[in-house]
Amino acid sequence: MKASTLVFALIIFLIELGVSQCIENPVGSGAYLAMTGDDCNAVNPTAAAFLRTTPDARGASMGSVGVATDPDASSVHYNSAKLAFAANPLALVVSFSDRLWSPINQQSHLAYLAGYKRMDELQTIGFSAKYFSVGDVQFLNEVGQPAGFGRPKELELALGFARKLGERFSVGLTGKIIYSDLAAGRQIGGIDIHPGYAGAFDLSCYYNIPWQSHGLSLGLSLTNLGTKISHTEITSDFLPANFALGAAWNINLNHEQQLSITTEINKLMVPLPQNRNVGQSSISAIWSSWSDATGGFREELQEFSYSLGAEYVLRRQLAFRMGYFKTPTFQDGQAYFSTGIGLSYRVFGIDLSYLFSAQSAASMEDPRDKTLQISLLCNLNNNNNKT
Repeated sequence: MKASTLVFALIIFLIELGVSQCIENPVGSGAYLAMTGDDCNAVNPTAAAFLRTTPDARGASMGSVGVATDPDASSVHYNSAKLAFAANPLALVVSFSDRLWSPINQQSHLAYLAGYKRMDELQTIGFSAKYFSVGDVQFLNEVGQPAGFGRPKELELALGFARKLGERFSVGLTGKIIYSDLAAGRQIGGIDIHPGYAGAFDLSCYYNIPWQSHGLSLGLSLTNLGTKISHTEITSDFLPANFALGAAWNINLNHEQQLSITTEINKLMVPLPQNRNVGQSSISAIWSSWSDATGGFREELQEFSYSLGAEYVLRRQLAFRMGYFKTPTFQDGQAYFSTGIGLSYRVFGIDLSYLFSAQSAASMEDPRDKTLQISLLCNLNNNNNKT
């Protein structure tokens, strides 16, 4: 068996809060099979997929939107350009997610720390740290037999900068360091598995269009643009480079009630497995990902995911949220609903969200199903305009 096949046998694809092991069979075919022999749902595998995991309860409760919503302490994950319009001089958020009631991957959890500091009226700095673990995992070798246990874990450190270029427009830049330890210290077919390291950056912009007492916000973000990441000496994998475009309509119902409706589209800027070339650079891969569908533009549209979210805020202290998210049709076409609540008192706040699959009982269970997230917030020098 080829060495590349042996290496693929230990690649773990982290999809949101789920985990699965897939191999390319035969090598170079672009066809991925699970260790059970089942199809891997036509996934477009990348390394460090946790980078795309929604880290905060507010965004999760609204269908994982965030590129065009009001700025908050978690903005560096979605669109760092939003931070230039942050209402408070300083804000922090600590988030944690767990799959408490799901029969799949109950040990999976995500921890997130983020915040920002406004430097002046034009510039703001943001930061974040994200830690993802799937708990104890049983590894399988190239023929699907047990090969011991391990605790895969991944970490992202990010530093962002936002600047206003006008009264309504801002741009953002974020740099990232990524660490991925999937099966370090192990060997398969005589090939050493080691931790992977990568660097990446995000580019984003944000635009506000006020209208009477309401407003429309538009956001664009290109995230995880960076190097490949390698866990062996002979293979390297793409990061989940992503395109996100969103719009949010903010409606002031009266002086005590506000309603926000937001929609967002995302596309993974990574070539499909069957269209990847050995030695292909990350920049080349980003360009080719927009024209690699064999069925033309119509099939290319099937690679987009769609989100819709809503937030109702009462007296800037109580928020009710709901959302819907649909994964790309060319993959598994999974969909889920989300809901949540937010409470704030003076400078402190708490957000809760719960995600559940929209699939019927007869359908394949969504690995993100039954995920609970909690975020604790602190907005210093609160201007009482955030929930």
